Amino acid sequence: YSSVVLAPKFKGRNVLLYLAREDKVLPYSISRKFKSALEKHGAHVTYLENNADSHYRAALRNHLKSTEYLAFLDKK
Repeated sequence: YSSVVLAPKFKGRNVLLYLAREDKVLPYSISRKFKSALEKHGAHVTYLENNADSHYRAALRNHLKSTEYLAFLDKK
């Protein structure tokens, strides 16, 4: 299953997309395709990329930055 097929559903919406380059659970190449598809279908993408961490280390980093992410969700 690929998340790319869901991209049209995000037209006109704000999307926060966080990718970890060393992610083995959700491969980086698939995530990049999803980002491109979101942009192609008119989503407003805020893109953050982690160049060093794996899936689980990135999840921990995300947890530590949760206040920043929650502020993003409060945007209209």
